[in-house]
Amino acid sequence: MAERLLLNNSTNTNVINFEDNSSSGPFTIPKSVVPTNNTNVSVFSSPILQKMENETLQTTKTVEFDGIVEKVKVSNLTQKGSVTLSGDYPQNTLTIPKYDISSVISVNDSGVDINFILALQEDETDTNPKLYTSSKFYNTLVGIYNVNPIYVNYVVDAEHIVLVNLSPLKQKISELRADELNLDINLTASNGEKKYVQVHRNLFEKSNYQTTNEGGLKAEPTYDYIELVKYISWVVRKPNTNYNERILQANLLGQYGSIEVTTPSPTQPSINVTTTPPSTQYPPIGRKGVEDEEEVLFNGELYWWIESLQQWRLQER
Repeated sequence: MAERLLLNNSTNTNVINFEDNSSSGPFTIPKSVVPTNNTNVSVFSSPILQKMENETLQTTKTVEFDGIVEKVKVSNLTQKGSVTLSGDYPQNTLTIPKYDISSVISVNDSGVDINFILALQEDETDTNPKLYTSSKFYNTLVGIYNVNPIYVNYVVDAEHIVLVNLSPLKQKISELRADELNLDINLTASNGEKKYVQVHRNLFEKSNYQTTNEGGLKAEPTYDYIELVKYISWVVRKPNTNYNERILQANLLGQYGSIEVTTPSPTQPSINVTTTPPSTQYPPIGRKGVEDEEEVLFNGELYWWIESLQQWRLQER
């Protein structure tokens, strides 16, 4: 920011004008008279950082998605006191707002070494995303807040917080789950045995599969966001000098197994005894879904419950 200092032998000037490159543009603040040893010259000035004292922390940032630009709420940090900085002269002081950063989650894990604030937003309607950073960086911010509040406020300002929307990630994992459960990785051996992929954990989402009454599988996902923070930390980290160590092992990104289903041969008698005729309602599962988009594996095929249509739909390969 450049200060325009007015020197004049007249007393008609009532303001000091400043010009800067910030989004708020030029602004005007009251003048103050600076004494000189020449009574014929009047110098008008004002603290050049007065605007900084009055500014509040930005809690929203501008994001662009699919060509749409909008403001998104990324933090709810509130002011908690202030810090007064002093210059070489007693009249040179600057009071900077201090914000409560205790809501930032400090991750004490060797796999997390980020030097910024990360916001994980559940979806577009989430106005209070959880904030994360490494324990080392968090302790640094706390330790220097009273001596370098300008830097700390810069870091926690919304425009400098990295925002990740979790909704598309969860949706993608759900789509992959449908493909995984529907893929015969054994290519149906001669004995009629089929194998299907069962992913227990996909990075930060645990499937928690439960067996339904019909013998299918239903996922009840839970989430470990620290695993996602660790992955993001690895992505932004400087690549390892050892080329062979630049790739994460698959077992660090997830856990998986297989489901075995044996289909009896046409000449093999069935060992199943049916005491009651199968229900003709809600084919082919024979019952209503527990919730919208419930997943059930039936005869090697994956079906989703469509609540609005009150019917099961086969997921296409």
